[in-house]
Amino acid sequence: FLQAEDGIRDFCLSRGLGDVYKRQVVEKRTSSPSRRIFKETTTKYSPSRATYVDHVRESNLGDRRVYSPLRIGDESQLVVALKNQIDVDKNIENAKNELSQRNDFNLMDFFRLFDVKDKGAITQAEFQAGCRTCNFVPTQSALDLVFQRFDRNKDQLLSYSEFAEIFTPKNREWANRLRSRRPLNYEVLTPDVFSTETMRLIRDTLTYVFEAEAICERLREVLASKPEFTIGDAFDAIDTNASGFISREELKRLLEGYGIFAPQRDIDHLMDRFDENKDGLVSFGEFAKEISPKQNRNYYCCLLYTSDAADDLLCVDLGGRRIIKKK
Repeated sequence: FLQAEDGIRDFCLSRGLGDVYKRQVVEKRTSSPSRRIFKETTTKYSPSRATYVDHVRESNLGDRRVYSPLRIGDESQLVVALKNQIDVDKNIENAKNELSQRNDFNLMDFFRLFDVKDKGAITQAEFQAGCRTCNFVPTQSALDLVFQRFDRNKDQLLSYSEFAEIFTPKNREWANRLRSRRPLNYEVLTPDVFSTETMRLIRDTLTYVFEAEAICERLREVLASKPEFTIGDAFDAIDTNASGFISREELKRLLEGYGIFAPQRDIDHLMDRFDENKDGLVSFGEFAKEISPKQNRNYYCCLLYTSDAADDLLCVDLGGRRIIKKK
C-alpha cells in the first residue's frame, strides 16, 4: 500500500487516521490456494468516506493474504471495467489486423484523406471531415476522447505519427507490413483509391476506435459515481506488493481472482492503455489519469494523488502528496 508522505501522515495521525494508510497483511488460514476468499473484518474510518468495511483477498504472495482497501462490490466493478477495456481493445486490434492485410491500404495515403492541406498534422475539425469522407460520422464527445488519448504532446493536433498509432496493429508482423507499404503519390487523393472492401474495414476500425473511447468513459463515470470508491484505494487493491507501481502480473492476478483468465496478449494491451511512458509499469499518476472521467466534472470526491497526477487540478499540497477535490 502506498505510504503517505510525512505531511499527510501527520494530517492523518492528528485525526486518528494513520492506520488507513498502512497495508495490513495476515497469515493465510486456508490450504486451498485456488479459491479466492473474502470476509468482512473490522470497520474503519477513511478520510474519503464515513466508514467502510475492508475485506480479505487471497493473493499469490507466498503464504500471505492482503486486505483490499475496496469494498467487494467496488472491487468487482473495477474488475468489470478492466474486463470491458480488454474486450473493446481486442475488437480494435482484430479490426486493425484485418485492415493491415489489405494490399491497397497504406497509412500515408490514408492520412492524406484527412490532411488535405498537407500540413503534416490535423485538427479535430479535419479529423471529423476525413471521417465523413469515409462515411463515418463521429460524435463530438467521442472525437474529444480520441484526441485526448492520442494527442501525446497536447497541442490540439494529431501529427502523422500520432494518427498512425490509432490504426497500426500492435502485432509486430502486421505493423511492419503496413509501415513498409509505399504511398501511391496521387496528386489528388479521394476515397476511390481504396477498394470497397478496404473502405468497409476502414469504417469498421473507426467505429471500434470511437466506440471504445466512449465505452471506457462510461465505465470511468460508473466508478466515479460510486460514493465509496476512490482511485487511491483502487490502485492499492491492484498494487499488492506495495511497490508504488502496478505490474502486468498484478493486473493478471486481480483478474484471475475473479475468474477472468486473459491471455498475456490481452494483458499487454490493457497495460498499454495505462502505461503512458511505456516503461512496463503503471505509476499512480498514470493509473489516476486513465481511470478518472475525462469529460464529466460533476463528481465530488476527495482523492489521494501523487504530485504528477495533480498538475492541472485544484489541490492542497500536503508533504509531497495532494488531496484533490474534483469539481
